[in-house]
Amino acid sequence: AAYLLVGTISYSVFRLVPRLDRGLSDLRSYLAFLVASTLSSFVLAVIGSASLFLRTMGKDVFWIGINFWFASAFTSLLVIAPLILIVVSWRFRRWLAPMPGEEIAAAVSGTQQSDREGGIGERTRRDIAVGATLIVGTTLVVCPFASLQPRYGWFALLYLVPILWGSTTRGLLGGVLAASGSGIAYLAGSTIIAAILSSYYRHEEILSQFAALMIVSLVGAVTGAFQQARLRAEKNLVQSNLELKKRHESLALVNGLADRLKGTLDVEMISQEAVDAFIQLSRPPLVAVYMLDDNDTTMELKAQHGFDDEILAAGQTIPVQGSLSGMAISEREIFVSEKISADGRIEPTMASKLDQGGFKSVVSIPMVFEKKALGAINLVYRDQRSVAREDLETFSTIGRTVALALVNARHVARMEHLAFHDMLTGLPNREGLHRWFSESVLWGDGDRSKLGLVLIDVDRFKEINDALGHHVGDRLLSEIGPRITGALAERDPLVFRLAGDEFAVIFPDLDEDEECEPLTGILLTALAAPFDVRGMAIGIEASAGISICPDDALDSSELLRCADVAVNHAKSTSKRMVRYNHDFDLHTPERLALAS
Repeated sequence: AAYLLVGTISYSVFRLVPRLDRGLSDLRSYLAFLVASTLSSFVLAVIGSASLFLRTMGKDVFWIGINFWFASAFTSLLVIAPLILIVVSWRFRRWLAPMPGEEIAAAVSGTQQSDREGGIGERTRRDIAVGATLIVGTTLVVCPFASLQPRYGWFALLYLVPILWGSTTRGLLGGVLAASGSGIAYLAGSTIIAAILSSYYRHEEILSQFAALMIVSLVGAVTGAFQQARLRAEKNLVQSNLELKKRHESLALVNGLADRLKGTLDVEMISQEAVDAFIQLSRPPLVAVYMLDDNDTTMELKAQHGFDDEILAAGQTIPVQGSLSGMAISEREIFVSEKISADGRIEPTMASKLDQGGFKSVVSIPMVFEKKALGAINLVYRDQRSVAREDLETFSTIGRTVALALVNARHVARMEHLAFHDMLTGLPNREGLHRWFSESVLWGDGDRSKLGLVLIDVDRFKEINDALGHHVGDRLLSEIGPRITGALAERDPLVFRLAGDEFAVIFPDLDEDEECEPLTGILLTALAAPFDVRGMAIGIEASAGISICPDDALDSSELLRCADVAVNHAKSTSKRMVRYNHDFDLHTPERLALAS
Protein backbone atom coordinates (compact mmCIF):
# COMPACT_ATOMS: atom_id res chain seq x y z
CA ALA A 1 0.00 0.00 0.00
CA ALA A 2 2.84 2.39 0.83
CA TYR A 3 4.58 1.68 -2.48
CA LEU A 4 1.31 2.22 -4.34
CA LEU A 5 0.91 5.59 -2.58
CA VAL A 6 4.43 6.67 -3.49
CA GLY A 7 3.94 5.49 -7.08
CA THR A 8 0.73 7.53 -7.36
CA ILE A 9 2.47 10.68 -6.05
CA SER A 10 5.43 10.18 -8.38
CA TYR A 11 3.19 9.53 -11.33
CA SER A 12 1.23 12.73 -10.64
CA VAL A 13 4.42 14.80 -10.52
CA PHE A 14 5.66 13.04 -13.63
CA ARG A 15 2.52 14.04 -15.56
CA LEU A 16 2.84 17.69 -14.51
CA VAL A 17 6.36 18.15 -15.86
CA PRO A 18 6.41 20.25 -19.07
CA ARG A 19 6.57 18.46 -22.41
CA LEU A 20 5.35 15.22 -20.90
CA ASP A 21 3.33 14.58 -24.05
CA ARG A 22 6.59 13.10 -25.30
CA GLY A 23 6.61 10.64 -22.39
CA LEU A 24 9.84 8.86 -21.54
CA SER A 25 11.49 10.06 -24.76
CA ASP A 26 12.51 13.23 -22.88
CA LEU A 27 15.41 12.92 -20.37
CA ARG A 28 14.17 15.82 -18.21
CA SER A 29 10.84 14.09 -17.76
CA TYR A 30 12.56 10.94 -16.51
CA LEU A 31 14.89 12.86 -14.20
CA ALA A 32 11.88 14.71 -12.82
CA PHE A 33 10.32 11.35 -12.11
CA LEU A 34 13.47 10.27 -10.26
CA VAL A 35 13.37 13.43 -8.14
CA ALA A 36 9.72 12.87 -7.29
CA SER A 37 10.43 9.23 -6.44
CA THR A 38 13.35 10.22 -4.22
CA LEU A 39 11.31 12.76 -2.23
CA SER A 40 8.35 10.42 -1.91
CA SER A 41 10.60 7.53 -0.86
CA PHE A 42 12.24 9.69 1.79
CA VAL A 43 8.84 10.68 3.21
CA LEU A 44 7.87 7.03 3.21
CA ALA A 45 11.13 6.09 4.98
CA VAL A 46 10.53 8.65 7.75
CA ILE A 47 6.94 7.47 8.23
CA GLY A 48 7.96 3.81 8.17
CA SER A 49 10.77 4.31 10.72
CA ALA A 50 8.67 6.43 13.05
CA SER A 51 7.33 3.29 14.76
CA LEU A 52 10.89 2.10 15.50
CA PHE A 53 11.72 5.47 17.02
CA LEU A 54 8.57 5.53 19.15
CA ARG A 55 9.09 1.99 20.40
CA THR A 56 12.81 2.17 21.20
CA MET A 57 13.47 5.92 21.35
CA GLY A 58 16.81 4.99 19.80
CA LYS A 59 18.25 7.26 17.18
CA ASP A 60 20.49 4.57 15.71
CA VAL A 61 17.59 2.25 15.11
CA PHE A 62 15.65 5.15 13.61
CA TRP A 63 18.40 5.99 11.10
CA ILE A 64 18.88 2.32 10.19
CA GLY A 65 15.14 2.12 9.53
CA ILE A 66 15.22 5.19 7.35
CA ASN A 67 18.10 3.75 5.32
CA PHE A 68 16.31 0.46 4.96
CA TRP A 69 13.00 1.97 3.97
CA PHE A 70 14.50 4.55 1.67
CA ALA A 71 16.69 2.07 -0.19
CA SER A 72 13.90 -0.47 -0.49
CA ALA A 73 11.21 2.00 -1.57
CA PHE A 74 13.39 3.93 -3.98
CA THR A 75 14.82 0.77 -5.53
CA SER A 76 11.36 -0.67 -6.11
CA LEU A 77 10.06 2.58 -7.59
CA LEU A 78 13.15 3.06 -9.68
CA VAL A 79 12.88 -0.28 -11.46
CA ILE A 80 9.14 -0.91 -11.39
CA ALA A 81 7.39 2.46 -11.73
CA PRO A 82 8.73 3.40 -15.21
CA LEU A 83 7.58 0.08 -16.55
CA ILE A 84 4.14 0.57 -14.95
CA LEU A 85 3.90 4.05 -16.47
CA ILE A 86 4.61 2.71 -19.92
CA VAL A 87 2.13 -0.13 -19.57
CA VAL A 88 -0.75 2.01 -18.32
CA SER A 89 -0.08 4.86 -20.73
CA TRP A 90 -2.33 5.12 -23.78
CA ARG A 91 0.82 5.74 -25.84
CA PHE A 92 2.19 2.29 -25.13
CA ARG A 93 1.47 1.02 -28.62
CA ARG A 94 2.84 4.13 -30.23
CA TRP A 95 6.09 3.94 -28.22
CA LEU A 96 6.65 0.42 -29.48
CA ALA A 97 6.26 1.56 -33.10
CA PRO A 98 9.13 0.97 -35.55
CA MET A 99 12.31 3.00 -35.32
CA PRO A 100 12.60 6.21 -37.39
CA GLY A 101 14.42 4.72 -40.36
CA GLU A 102 12.27 1.59 -40.33
CA GLU A 103 9.12 3.68 -39.96
CA ILE A 104 9.91 5.88 -42.95
CA ALA A 105 10.94 2.91 -45.09
CA ALA A 106 7.63 1.27 -44.26
CA ALA A 107 5.78 4.46 -45.18
CA VAL A 108 7.51 4.53 -48.56
CA SER A 109 6.70 0.90 -49.28
CA GLY A 110 3.12 1.31 -48.09
CA THR A 111 3.30 -1.33 -45.34
CA GLN A 112 3.15 0.92 -42.26
CA GLN A 113 0.22 0.50 -39.87
CA SER A 114 -1.36 3.49 -38.22
CA ASP A 115 -0.82 4.27 -34.53
CA ARG A 116 -4.47 3.57 -33.87
CA GLU A 117 -4.01 0.02 -35.11
CA GLY A 118 -1.15 -0.46 -32.66
CA GLY A 119 1.10 -2.22 -35.12
CA ILE A 120 4.38 -3.63 -33.76
CA GLY A 121 6.99 -4.18 -36.43
CA GLU A 122 9.09 -7.28 -36.89
CA ARG A 123 12.26 -5.43 -35.85
CA THR A 124 10.59 -4.29 -32.61
CA ARG A 125 9.63 -7.85 -31.73
CA ARG A 126 13.18 -8.98 -32.42
CA ASP A 127 14.64 -6.23 -30.22
CA ILE A 128 12.32 -7.16 -27.34
CA ALA A 129 13.33 -10.82 -27.63
CA VAL A 130 17.06 -9.99 -27.73
CA GLY A 131 16.77 -7.59 -24.77
CA ALA A 132 14.85 -10.11 -22.66
CA THR A 133 17.46 -12.78 -23.46
CA LEU A 134 20.31 -10.49 -22.39
CA ILE A 135 18.55 -9.58 -19.12
CA VAL A 136 17.79 -13.20 -18.23
CA GLY A 137 21.33 -14.28 -19.06
CA THR A 138 22.86 -11.49 -16.96
CA THR A 139 20.55 -12.36 -14.04
CA LEU A 140 21.69 -15.99 -14.11
CA VAL A 141 25.27 -14.78 -13.77
CA VAL A 142 24.83 -11.93 -11.25
CA CYS A 143 22.27 -13.23 -8.73
CA PRO A 144 24.14 -16.30 -7.45
CA PHE A 145 27.26 -14.29 -6.68
CA ALA A 146 25.42 -11.31 -5.16
CA SER A 147 23.21 -13.53 -2.98
CA LEU A 148 25.96 -15.82 -1.69
CA GLN A 149 28.44 -13.01 -1.02
CA PRO A 150 26.96 -9.50 -0.41
CA ARG A 151 30.29 -7.95 -1.19
CA TYR A 152 29.80 -9.12 -4.76
CA GLY A 153 26.74 -6.87 -5.14
CA TRP A 154 28.66 -4.75 -7.56
CA PHE A 155 28.25 -7.62 -10.02
CA ALA A 156 24.93 -5.94 -10.77
CA LEU A 157 26.93 -3.55 -12.94
CA LEU A 158 26.95 -6.34 -15.55
CA TYR A 159 23.41 -5.21 -16.31
CA LEU A 160 25.08 -2.37 -18.21
CA VAL A 161 25.33 -4.84 -21.12
CA PRO A 162 21.56 -5.10 -21.83
CA ILE A 163 21.05 -1.46 -20.84
CA LEU A 164 23.66 -0.12 -23.25
CA TRP A 165 22.32 -2.41 -25.96
CA GLY A 166 18.78 -1.14 -25.36
CA SER A 167 19.95 2.49 -25.34
CA THR A 168 21.86 2.07 -28.59
CA THR A 169 18.98 0.31 -30.31
CA ARG A 170 15.97 2.23 -28.99
CA GLY A 171 17.27 5.42 -27.45
CA LEU A 172 16.12 6.70 -24.07
CA LEU A 173 13.03 4.51 -24.05
CA GLY A 174 15.15 1.42 -24.69
CA GLY A 175 17.55 2.38 -21.89
CA VAL A 176 14.75 2.94 -19.36
CA LEU A 177 12.96 -0.29 -20.32
CA ALA A 178 16.22 -2.28 -20.09
CA ALA A 179 17.06 -0.70 -16.70
CA SER A 180 13.59 -1.43 -15.31
CA GLY A 181 13.64 -4.97 -16.63
CA SER A 182 17.14 -5.53 -15.23
CA GLY A 183 16.09 -4.23 -11.80
CA ILE A 184 13.03 -6.44 -11.67
CA ALA A 185 15.02 -9.46 -12.80
CA TYR A 186 17.75 -8.73 -10.21
CA LEU A 187 15.29 -8.34 -7.31
CA ALA A 188 13.31 -11.40 -8.40
CA GLY A 189 16.43 -13.54 -8.79
CA SER A 190 17.83 -12.43 -5.41
CA THR A 191 14.52 -13.13 -3.69
CA ILE A 192 14.28 -16.62 -5.21
CA ILE A 193 17.84 -17.51 -4.17
CA ALA A 194 17.27 -16.06 -0.67
CA ALA A 195 14.13 -18.17 -0.33
CA ILE A 196 16.00 -21.26 -1.46
CA LEU A 197 18.81 -20.59 1.03
CA SER A 198 16.31 -19.60 3.79
CA SER A 199 18.29 -16.41 4.47
CA TYR A 200 17.12 -12.89 5.20
CA TYR A 201 18.13 -9.60 3.71
CA ARG A 202 20.32 -7.32 5.79
CA HIS A 203 20.09 -3.58 5.30
CA GLU A 204 23.63 -3.42 3.85
CA GLU A 205 22.55 -5.89 1.16
CA ILE A 206 19.59 -3.69 0.31
CA LEU A 207 21.90 -0.69 0.17
CA SER A 208 24.32 -2.49 -2.14
CA GLN A 209 21.47 -3.45 -4.44
CA PHE A 210 20.19 0.10 -4.28
CA ALA A 211 23.60 1.53 -5.22
CA ALA A 212 24.08 -0.92 -8.10
CA LEU A 213 20.61 -0.40 -9.52
CA MET A 214 20.87 3.36 -9.06
CA ILE A 215 24.01 3.42 -11.19
CA VAL A 216 22.50 1.03 -13.71
CA SER A 217 19.33 3.10 -14.14
CA LEU A 218 21.11 6.43 -14.43
CA VAL A 219 23.56 5.02 -16.97
CA GLY A 220 20.65 3.67 -18.99
CA ALA A 221 18.83 7.01 -18.90
CA VAL A 222 21.85 9.17 -19.74
CA THR A 223 23.17 6.82 -22.45
CA GLY A 224 19.71 6.55 -23.94
CA ALA A 225 19.38 10.33 -24.02
CA PHE A 226 22.48 10.65 -26.17
CA GLN A 227 21.33 7.84 -28.43
CA GLN A 228 17.94 9.50 -28.68
CA ALA A 229 19.55 12.60 -30.12
CA ARG A 230 21.37 10.47 -32.68
CA LEU A 231 18.21 8.65 -33.65
CA ARG A 232 16.31 11.90 -34.01
CA ALA A 233 19.04 13.26 -36.27
CA GLU A 234 18.87 10.07 -38.31
CA LYS A 235 15.10 10.36 -38.52
CA ASN A 236 15.31 13.99 -39.66
CA LEU A 237 17.85 13.04 -42.33
CA VAL A 238 15.77 10.17 -43.62
CA GLN A 239 12.65 12.33 -43.49
CA SER A 240 14.39 15.07 -45.47
CA ASN A 241 15.50 12.56 -48.10
CA LEU A 242 11.99 11.19 -48.29
CA GLU A 243 10.51 14.66 -48.72
CA LEU A 244 13.03 15.45 -51.46
CA LYS A 245 12.19 12.19 -53.19
CA LYS A 246 8.47 12.89 -52.98
CA ARG A 247 9.00 16.44 -54.21
CA HIS A 248 11.02 15.14 -57.15
CA GLU A 249 8.32 12.59 -57.90
CA SER A 250 5.65 15.30 -57.77
CA LEU A 251 7.58 17.66 -60.04
CA ALA A 252 8.31 14.89 -62.54
CA LEU A 253 4.65 13.88 -62.46
CA VAL A 254 3.34 17.41 -63.04
CA ASN A 255 5.93 18.24 -65.71
CA GLY A 256 5.28 14.99 -67.55
CA LEU A 257 1.53 15.63 -67.48
CA ALA A 258 1.98 19.20 -68.73
CA ASP A 259 4.17 17.99 -71.62
CA ARG A 260 1.64 15.35 -72.65
CA LEU A 261 -1.24 17.83 -72.52
CA LYS A 262 0.48 20.31 -74.85
CA GLY A 263 -1.47 20.46 -78.07
CA THR A 264 -4.10 17.99 -76.82
CA LEU A 265 -7.53 19.31 -77.74
CA ASP A 266 -9.72 16.28 -77.13
CA VAL A 267 -11.55 16.33 -73.77
CA GLU A 268 -11.61 12.54 -73.51
CA MET A 269 -7.86 12.33 -74.12
CA ILE A 270 -7.14 15.05 -71.56
CA SER A 271 -9.25 13.23 -68.96
CA GLN A 272 -7.42 9.97 -69.65
CA GLU A 273 -4.03 11.68 -69.32
CA ALA A 274 -5.10 12.95 -65.90
CA VAL A 275 -6.01 9.41 -64.85
CA ASP A 276 -2.68 8.06 -66.15
CA ALA A 277 -0.81 10.71 -64.13
CA PHE A 278 -2.36 9.65 -60.82
CA ILE A 279 -1.81 5.93 -61.33
CA GLN A 280 1.94 6.65 -61.64
CA LEU A 281 2.09 7.55 -57.93
CA SER A 282 3.96 5.22 -55.56
CA ARG A 283 0.63 4.30 -53.95
CA PRO A 284 -1.80 4.65 -56.88
CA PRO A 285 -5.45 5.27 -56.00
CA LEU A 286 -8.58 4.54 -58.00
CA VAL A 287 -9.28 7.59 -60.17
CA ALA A 288 -12.45 9.09 -61.70
CA VAL A 289 -12.56 12.30 -63.75
CA TYR A 290 -15.89 14.14 -63.90
CA MET A 291 -16.89 17.10 -66.12
CA LEU A 292 -19.63 19.61 -65.39
CA ASP A 293 -22.56 19.77 -67.78
CA ASP A 294 -23.71 22.98 -69.47
CA ASN A 295 -26.22 23.70 -66.71
CA ASP A 296 -23.68 23.18 -63.88
CA THR A 297 -26.10 20.84 -62.10
CA THR A 298 -24.59 17.40 -62.71
CA MET A 299 -21.19 15.92 -63.50
CA GLU A 300 -20.54 13.24 -66.10
CA LEU A 301 -17.82 10.58 -65.87
CA LYS A 302 -15.21 11.08 -68.60
CA ALA A 303 -12.39 8.71 -67.61
CA GLN A 304 -11.66 6.27 -64.79
CA HIS A 305 -9.28 3.58 -63.55
CA GLY A 306 -9.83 0.63 -61.25
CA PHE A 307 -13.59 0.69 -60.58
CA ASP A 308 -15.81 -2.33 -61.14
CA ASP A 309 -18.93 -2.30 -63.32
CA GLU A 310 -21.36 -1.92 -60.41
CA ILE A 311 -19.70 1.22 -59.09
CA LEU A 312 -19.33 2.62 -62.62
CA ALA A 313 -23.03 2.12 -63.28
CA ALA A 314 -23.91 4.04 -60.13
CA GLY A 315 -21.34 6.77 -60.77
CA GLN A 316 -21.82 7.65 -64.44
CA THR A 317 -23.37 10.95 -63.32
CA ILE A 318 -23.36 12.56 -59.90
CA PRO A 319 -25.19 15.69 -58.76
CA VAL A 320 -23.37 18.87 -57.82
CA GLN A 321 -25.65 19.44 -54.86
CA GLY A 322 -25.22 16.93 -52.06
CA SER A 323 -21.89 15.46 -53.16
CA LEU A 324 -18.28 15.82 -52.03
CA SER A 325 -17.22 16.71 -55.59
CA GLY A 326 -19.86 19.41 -55.71
CA MET A 327 -18.53 20.90 -52.47
CA ALA A 328 -14.97 20.85 -53.85
CA ILE A 329 -16.15 22.68 -56.98
CA SER A 330 -18.22 25.20 -55.03
CA GLU A 331 -15.49 26.00 -52.49
CA ARG A 332 -12.67 25.81 -55.08
CA GLU A 333 -10.55 23.67 -52.74
CA ILE A 334 -9.65 20.02 -52.16
CA PHE A 335 -11.97 18.04 -49.88
CA VAL A 336 -10.83 14.88 -48.07
CA SER A 337 -13.05 12.23 -46.55
CA GLU A 338 -11.09 9.89 -44.27
CA LYS A 339 -14.06 7.60 -43.62
CA ILE A 340 -16.55 7.17 -46.45
CA SER A 341 -19.12 5.22 -44.46
CA ALA A 342 -19.51 7.97 -41.85
CA ASP A 343 -19.25 11.03 -44.14
CA GLY A 344 -22.61 12.61 -44.94
CA ARG A 345 -21.06 14.87 -47.57
CA ILE A 346 -20.80 11.99 -50.07
CA GLU A 347 -23.77 11.20 -52.28
CA PRO A 348 -25.61 8.34 -50.46
CA THR A 349 -25.78 5.89 -53.36
CA MET A 350 -22.09 6.25 -54.18
CA ALA A 351 -21.14 6.12 -50.48
CA SER A 352 -23.01 2.82 -50.10
CA LYS A 353 -21.40 1.30 -53.22
CA LEU A 354 -17.90 2.39 -52.20
CA ASP A 355 -18.36 1.12 -48.64
CA GLN A 356 -19.54 -2.24 -49.92
CA GLY A 357 -16.50 -2.38 -52.18
CA GLY A 358 -14.16 -2.00 -49.21
CA PHE A 359 -13.08 1.57 -49.87
CA LYS A 360 -12.30 3.78 -46.87
CA SER A 361 -11.33 7.30 -47.97
CA VAL A 362 -11.71 9.65 -50.93
CA VAL A 363 -10.10 12.88 -52.11
CA SER A 364 -11.97 15.27 -54.41
CA ILE A 365 -9.83 17.70 -56.44
CA PRO A 366 -11.58 20.58 -58.22
CA MET A 367 -10.55 21.53 -61.76
CA VAL A 368 -10.80 25.33 -61.72
CA PHE A 369 -9.38 27.93 -64.08
CA GLU A 370 -9.77 31.63 -63.26
CA LYS A 371 -12.69 30.93 -60.89
CA LYS A 372 -14.46 28.87 -63.56
CA ALA A 373 -15.21 25.33 -62.38
CA LEU A 374 -14.87 22.64 -65.05
CA GLY A 375 -15.17 19.43 -63.06
CA ALA A 376 -13.50 17.32 -60.40
CA ILE A 377 -11.00 14.47 -60.06
CA ASN A 378 -11.87 11.91 -57.39
CA LEU A 379 -9.21 9.67 -55.82
CA VAL A 380 -10.47 6.65 -53.87
CA TYR A 381 -8.31 4.62 -51.45
CA ARG A 382 -8.90 1.25 -49.83
CA ASP A 383 -7.22 2.33 -46.57
CA GLN A 384 -8.31 5.03 -44.16
CA ARG A 385 -5.79 7.80 -44.61
CA SER A 386 -5.18 11.50 -44.36
CA VAL A 387 -3.38 13.47 -47.07
CA ALA A 388 -0.10 15.23 -46.35
CA ARG A 389 0.34 18.90 -47.14
CA GLU A 390 2.84 18.27 -49.95
CA ASP A 391 0.45 15.74 -51.53
CA LEU A 392 -2.35 18.31 -51.43
CA GLU A 393 -0.10 20.79 -53.22
CA THR A 394 0.69 18.20 -55.90
CA PHE A 395 -2.99 17.32 -56.34
CA SER A 396 -3.91 20.98 -56.58
CA THR A 397 -1.24 21.59 -59.23
CA ILE A 398 -2.46 18.64 -61.28
CA GLY A 399 -6.03 19.93 -61.03
CA ARG A 400 -4.99 23.36 -62.31
CA THR A 401 -2.88 21.83 -65.10
CA VAL A 402 -5.77 19.68 -66.34
CA ALA A 403 -8.18 22.62 -66.05
CA LEU A 404 -5.87 24.77 -68.18
CA ALA A 405 -5.71 22.06 -70.85
CA LEU A 406 -9.51 21.75 -70.85
CA VAL A 407 -9.93 25.51 -71.17
CA ASN A 408 -7.48 25.58 -74.10
CA ALA A 409 -9.33 22.70 -75.77
CA ARG A 410 -12.67 24.44 -75.36
CA HIS A 411 -11.24 27.73 -76.59
CA VAL A 412 -9.79 26.11 -79.70
CA ALA A 413 -13.03 24.24 -80.31
CA ARG A 414 -14.97 27.48 -80.02
CA MET A 415 -12.61 29.29 -82.38
CA GLU A 416 -12.86 26.42 -84.84
CA HIS A 417 -16.65 26.49 -84.60
CA LEU A 418 -16.69 30.22 -85.29
CA ALA A 419 -14.37 29.76 -88.26
CA PHE A 420 -16.55 27.13 -89.93
CA HIS A 421 -20.06 28.18 -88.83
CA ASP A 422 -22.35 31.12 -89.38
CA MET A 423 -22.85 33.17 -86.23
CA LEU A 424 -26.44 34.17 -87.02
CA THR A 425 -27.98 30.81 -87.94
CA GLY A 426 -25.46 28.41 -86.40
CA LEU A 427 -25.25 26.56 -89.73
CA PRO A 428 -21.93 25.61 -91.32
CA ASN A 429 -20.63 28.36 -93.61
CA ARG A 430 -18.85 28.28 -96.97
CA GLU A 431 -15.55 27.20 -95.35
CA GLY A 432 -17.44 24.52 -93.48
CA LEU A 433 -18.82 23.22 -96.76
CA HIS A 434 -15.37 23.05 -98.34
CA ARG A 435 -13.95 21.27 -95.29
CA TRP A 436 -16.80 18.75 -95.17
CA PHE A 437 -16.38 18.04 -98.86
CA SER A 438 -12.62 17.47 -98.57
CA GLU A 439 -12.99 15.19 -95.54
CA SER A 440 -16.09 13.22 -96.55
CA VAL A 441 -16.14 12.93 -100.36
CA LEU A 442 -13.58 10.41 -101.57
CA TRP A 443 -14.08 9.06 -105.06
CA GLY A 444 -12.79 5.60 -105.82
CA ASP A 445 -12.72 3.66 -109.06
CA GLY A 446 -15.69 1.49 -108.12
CA ASP A 447 -17.73 4.18 -106.34
CA ARG A 448 -20.95 4.89 -108.27
CA SER A 449 -22.80 6.98 -105.66
CA LYS A 450 -23.42 10.61 -106.48
CA LEU A 451 -23.82 13.81 -104.53
CA GLY A 452 -26.27 16.60 -105.24
CA LEU A 453 -25.72 20.23 -104.30
CA VAL A 454 -28.64 22.65 -104.34
CA LEU A 455 -27.90 26.37 -104.16
CA ILE A 456 -30.86 28.38 -102.85
CA ASP A 457 -31.22 32.12 -103.32
CA VAL A 458 -34.09 33.92 -101.54
CA ASP A 459 -35.82 36.31 -103.96
CA ARG A 460 -36.31 39.97 -103.06
CA PHE A 461 -34.93 39.46 -99.56
CA LYS A 462 -33.64 43.04 -99.59
CA GLU A 463 -37.24 44.26 -99.68
CA ILE A 464 -37.94 42.47 -96.40
CA ASN A 465 -34.92 44.09 -94.73
CA ASP A 466 -35.86 47.54 -96.05
CA ALA A 467 -39.53 47.27 -95.12
CA LEU A 468 -39.43 45.41 -91.81
CA GLY A 469 -35.87 45.95 -90.58
CA HIS A 470 -32.76 43.85 -90.41
CA HIS A 471 -33.76 42.27 -87.10
CA VAL A 472 -36.81 40.73 -88.80
CA GLY A 473 -34.69 39.66 -91.76
CA ASP A 474 -32.16 38.02 -89.43
CA ARG A 475 -34.93 36.19 -87.61
CA LEU A 476 -36.31 34.97 -90.93
CA LEU A 477 -32.89 33.72 -92.05
CA SER A 478 -32.46 31.77 -88.81
CA GLU A 479 -35.77 29.96 -89.52
CA ILE A 480 -34.81 28.77 -93.01
CA GLY A 481 -32.35 26.07 -91.90
CA PRO A 482 -34.77 24.29 -89.52
CA ARG A 483 -37.53 24.52 -92.18
CA ILE A 484 -35.35 22.75 -94.75
CA THR A 485 -34.18 20.09 -92.30
CA GLY A 486 -37.72 19.38 -91.14
CA ALA A 487 -39.10 19.05 -94.66
CA LEU A 488 -36.38 16.60 -95.73
CA ALA A 489 -35.80 14.78 -92.46
CA GLU A 490 -35.92 11.35 -94.14
CA ARG A 491 -32.98 12.24 -96.39
CA ASP A 492 -30.98 13.90 -93.58
CA PRO A 493 -29.67 16.77 -95.74
CA LEU A 494 -26.70 18.98 -94.90
CA VAL A 495 -27.63 22.68 -94.79
CA PHE A 496 -25.09 25.53 -95.13
CA ARG A 497 -25.47 29.30 -95.12
CA LEU A 498 -23.00 30.69 -97.63
CA ALA A 499 -23.61 34.44 -97.42
CA GLY A 500 -26.52 36.87 -97.13
CA ASP A 501 -29.63 35.10 -98.39
CA GLU A 502 -27.77 32.20 -100.05
CA PHE A 503 -28.05 28.68 -98.66
CA ALA A 504 -26.63 25.41 -99.88
CA VAL A 505 -28.15 21.97 -99.35
CA ILE A 506 -26.18 18.77 -99.99
CA PHE A 507 -27.85 15.42 -100.62
CA PRO A 508 -25.20 12.70 -100.27
CA ASP A 509 -25.49 9.18 -101.69
CA LEU A 510 -27.83 9.84 -104.62
CA ASP A 511 -28.68 6.82 -106.73
CA GLU A 512 -29.62 8.80 -109.88
CA ASP A 513 -29.27 12.38 -111.09
CA GLU A 514 -33.05 12.75 -111.40
CA GLU A 515 -33.49 12.00 -107.67
CA CYS A 516 -32.22 15.47 -106.73
CA GLU A 517 -34.92 17.45 -108.55
CA PRO A 518 -37.95 16.04 -106.63
CA LEU A 519 -36.11 16.66 -103.38
CA THR A 520 -35.44 20.26 -104.44
CA GLY A 521 -39.14 20.66 -105.26
CA ILE A 522 -40.10 19.53 -101.74
CA LEU A 523 -37.56 21.97 -100.34
CA LEU A 524 -38.94 24.94 -102.32
CA THR A 525 -42.52 24.04 -101.39
CA ALA A 526 -41.59 24.03 -97.72
CA LEU A 527 -39.94 27.46 -98.04
CA ALA A 528 -43.04 28.87 -99.77
CA ALA A 529 -45.15 28.34 -96.63
CA PRO A 530 -45.39 31.57 -94.59
CA PHE A 531 -42.91 32.10 -91.73
CA ASP A 532 -44.20 33.34 -88.38
CA VAL A 533 -41.75 36.10 -87.38
CA ARG A 534 -42.70 38.19 -84.35
CA GLY A 535 -46.41 37.57 -84.97
CA MET A 536 -46.18 38.38 -88.69
CA ALA A 537 -46.78 35.83 -91.46
CA ILE A 538 -44.02 36.43 -94.01
CA GLY A 539 -43.95 34.56 -97.30
CA ILE A 540 -40.83 34.23 -99.41
CA GLU A 541 -39.91 32.82 -102.79
CA ALA A 542 -36.64 31.18 -103.67
CA SER A 543 -34.75 30.00 -106.73
CA ALA A 544 -32.63 26.85 -106.78
CA GLY A 545 -29.71 25.71 -108.86
CA ILE A 546 -28.68 22.05 -108.91
CA SER A 547 -25.27 20.56 -109.66
CA ILE A 548 -24.23 16.93 -109.41
CA CYS A 549 -20.89 15.48 -108.39
CA PRO A 550 -19.04 13.93 -110.16
CA ASP A 551 -21.02 14.63 -113.36
CA ASP A 552 -20.61 18.41 -113.22
CA ALA A 553 -17.52 18.83 -111.03
CA LEU A 554 -15.16 16.90 -108.75
CA ASP A 555 -14.41 19.53 -106.10
CA SER A 556 -16.56 21.74 -103.91
CA SER A 557 -15.52 25.09 -105.43
CA GLU A 558 -16.33 24.00 -108.97
CA LEU A 559 -19.55 22.36 -107.80
CA LEU A 560 -20.66 25.60 -106.15
CA ARG A 561 -19.79 27.55 -109.31
CA CYS A 562 -21.95 25.24 -111.38
CA ALA A 563 -24.85 25.55 -108.96
CA ASP A 564 -24.44 29.34 -109.02
CA VAL A 565 -24.66 29.32 -112.82
CA ALA A 566 -27.82 27.23 -112.60
CA VAL A 567 -29.52 29.49 -110.04
CA ASN A 568 -28.70 32.58 -112.10
CA HIS A 569 -30.26 30.91 -115.13
CA ALA A 570 -33.34 30.12 -113.03
CA LYS A 571 -33.70 33.76 -112.00
CA SER A 572 -33.28 35.00 -115.58
CA THR A 573 -35.92 32.61 -116.88
CA SER A 574 -38.32 32.92 -113.93
CA LYS A 575 -38.04 29.21 -113.18
CA ARG A 576 -38.13 27.81 -109.64
CA MET A 577 -35.20 25.45 -110.15
CA VAL A 578 -32.70 24.62 -112.87
CA ARG A 579 -30.30 21.68 -113.26
CA TYR A 580 -26.85 22.82 -114.37
CA ASN A 581 -26.10 22.51 -118.05
CA HIS A 582 -22.81 23.25 -119.72
CA ASP A 583 -24.62 25.39 -122.28
CA PHE A 584 -25.75 27.81 -119.54
CA ASP A 585 -22.19 28.60 -118.61
CA LEU A 586 -21.08 31.77 -120.40
CA HIS A 587 -17.80 31.97 -118.57
CA THR A 588 -16.15 28.64 -119.23
CA PRO A 589 -12.42 28.58 -119.90
CA GLU A 590 -13.19 27.70 -123.56
CA ARG A 591 -15.39 30.79 -124.03
CA LEU A 592 -12.77 32.98 -122.36
CA ALA A 593 -10.10 31.59 -124.70
CA LEU A 594 -12.32 32.21 -127.75
CA ALA A 595 -13.00 35.78 -126.54
CA SER A 596 -9.26 36.36 -126.23
